[in-house]
Amino acid sequence: MARLRLHLRTQYLLLFTLVAVLPVVVLGVIEWAILQRSLTTGVPETFVGSFALGVGVTVLVAVGFAFWLSERMSLPLQQVSLAMQRLSLGQPTPPLKFAPTALEVQVLVDSFVTMSQRITEQAQANQQLLANLTAEKDKLELIIEAIAEGVLVYGLAGRVITANSAFYELLATNPTDLGNWQGIRLYDAQGERVPLRETIFKRVMAEGLPLRELNRLENHQGQSRMIQTTCAPLKAVTGEILGGVAVIRDVTLQKEGERLREDFVATLTHDLKTPVLAAVQTLNFTLNGQYGALNPQQTRMLQAVVQSHQALLGLIECLLLIYRYEAGRMVLQREPTDLTALVTQCLQELTPLAQARQVALQIETRDPCWTAVDSQQLRRVLVNLIDNALKFTPSGGSVQVQIAQTAQGCLGIIQDTGRGIPPEQLGTLFARFQGSHHPMGTGLGLYLCRQVVEAHGGQIWAKSELGQGSTFCFLLPS
Repeated sequence: MARLRLHLRTQYLLLFTLVAVLPVVVLGVIEWAILQRSLTTGVPETFVGSFALGVGVTVLVAVGFAFWLSERMSLPLQQVSLAMQRLSLGQPTPPLKFAPTALEVQVLVDSFVTMSQRITEQAQANQQLLANLTAEKDKLELIIEAIAEGVLVYGLAGRVITANSAFYELLATNPTDLGNWQGIRLYDAQGERVPLRETIFKRVMAEGLPLRELNRLENHQGQSRMIQTTCAPLKAVTGEILGGVAVIRDVTLQKEGERLREDFVATLTHDLKTPVLAAVQTLNFTLNGQYGALNPQQTRMLQAVVQSHQALLGLIECLLLIYRYEAGRMVLQREPTDLTALVTQCLQELTPLAQARQVALQIETRDPCWTAVDSQQLRRVLVNLIDNALKFTPSGGSVQVQIAQTAQGCLGIIQDTGRGIPPEQLGTLFARFQGSHHPMGTGLGLYLCRQVVEAHGGQIWAKSELGQGSTFCFLLPS
């Protein structure tokens, strides 16, 4: 900086000295010519000495003036140059103080002062904004870190942007060893490795919609865990997908508990089935008189016991079927079946029950409707739905069954004129232990119907209004 000040000062000094001395030199040349002319005519020596002294004083005055003027012009530029250097380094600039100078220099200095003030204000605003963003980022990281489930935020190329400790603990790794989600090993329910393009992390960016999936995870220590991943795309204001965010929950203990409970129920129901079936057979032998004659009262009592045992057998069979469907162990014996003919057979079996309850039971169509189904399993659905309709329809009412061929497949409709179902129960009608609106029901019948229909690739739903009856529908692919 000192070298720059010396350079500027020297340049201005030479410039102003040249400007100041040049007229003096010209004047001196003229006077020298006059002196030479005077000497030829005999001028006194005192005049010559005075002339030399005048020229010397004039030169000194010119040089001094030039020096003073150069200092006056170079000082503002030196201060401006110093302030610009400090400004470029991000350092605060001191206020510029100097006497008024030439108009051009003053305009330059004023412009610089205005620019410096604006840059300083903008820098302060940027620093405040950066401080606010840093504080928000730290707060967000603290929130993510406090979440018990694993949280992963990643970019389009799969690079891990941020993740919490729970995520790395679940994978038994550390941030330095996992820089990309593609290092996560996921497996499906059959134990097959999920290809990268089919993982939930990739599909959520391709589809642009939130997804949820259950997978088996193998961490970096070779341990297997069951995880439930909820993933959503990260979108900019313009809608551009920038990456994804995933919440990974370890459900290993939960799934193990469900499996143990289901195995216990399956074992219990299987062990109960044999003695109950034996009791029913023994009671039937007794009713047939193989152990002696029975009076009418004994016959009625034994018939009631047989009916209760048969209901218990139906419940046990229902529990076993549900377990097989949920465990994926149910193998359907599909074969081409005329759904209209199957409904007709079920109506013939249930007609005595409808007559006993004084309810009209009829089918509205006789047109064939062919589909590939397990007829034995589908019979359970039809009997259950029609029996429910008869059960909740008062005497004098009617139950109508309709089978129709549609573009989507075979549509079955069971409509009754019963009391209807409350609206708040329609949403959970086909859930386990939720479907029964009868005080003696178990809530498993409709749940089993849903399992059977969905296993065939179909859908089942219900519509109802209080006092207007109910309509149960199912759709099976052709």
